[in-house]
Amino acid sequence: MRLTFLGTGPAAAIPRPGHRDAACRDARKGGQSRRSRSAAIVESRAATILIDAGPDIERQLKRERVRCVDLVLLTHGHADACGGLRLLDRWLAAKNPERLVPVFTDRVTKRRLELKYKRLARLRFIAVAPFTRITVGALRITPFPVRHAATPGSSAELGTGFPTFGWSFGRSLAYASDLFALPPRSARLIKNVETLVLDAAAWFGMRIPAHLSTDASIRLAGELRARHAILTQIGHTYPPHAMAKKSVRRYLTILRDPKPRRVTLAYDGLRVNVN
Repeated sequence: MRLTFLGTGPAAAIPRPGHRDAACRDARKGGQSRRSRSAAIVESRAATILIDAGPDIERQLKRERVRCVDLVLLTHGHADACGGLRLLDRWLAAKNPERLVPVFTDRVTKRRLELKYKRLARLRFIAVAPFTRITVGALRITPFPVRHAATPGSSAELGTGFPTFGWSFGRSLAYASDLFALPPRSARLIKNVETLVLDAAAWFGMRIPAHLSTDASIRLAGELRARHAILTQIGHTYPPHAMAKKSVRRYLTILRDPKPRRVTLAYDGLRVNVN
């Protein structure tokens, strides 16, 4: 498989209008500090799979010259993850006007999106329960619940909160771009995964509600015994990308085991081959 990061940023893209901090200044130069809303493409012989479709999705797909999308996996119902579905529908209609593309999500999010997007021509929402396997050719894809933005007492029946999924591709890859904690069963599912993509929205020593910090994300990847951790959802508290990479490398030299063998700070356009 090949994983391409379409976007690696937070709910508000970087650079932000009027901001003069170091990361925004660096991003305006067009480098790797420039971040659109988080999304990714997983390509295999079986299918081309899109994870999330935020407000930047049409530009992201054009930038990476994506030719087709066979199915969509949504992490949750926030706008930065699914606010570009109408744009995606338009893009799909132009590429293949006769084809319906399934969008897999949880039951609560499906209900909300069907109310919001009533006239999508090329997208079809499908509710999938946690830990229910989706088979696409040789691929085995499993949604696993993570703790992100569901309110206390929320449930699929009540329709409250924002239930959130990570997505597992067997032992090769797991993707969880928005979370602050993993339920035990989800942790067991993705333990010993080869490549683990994790939320790392807040810089070292900082907190953003419902998200992980850089150090917390790296430690979690170590506890899960992931060989390669890739940090995404990179927030506005980070320094410029090159400086942040150096800080991550230094942190790994002082961090005790268990820790990932490799940690990559993702950026828009990063491509990773996944075994």
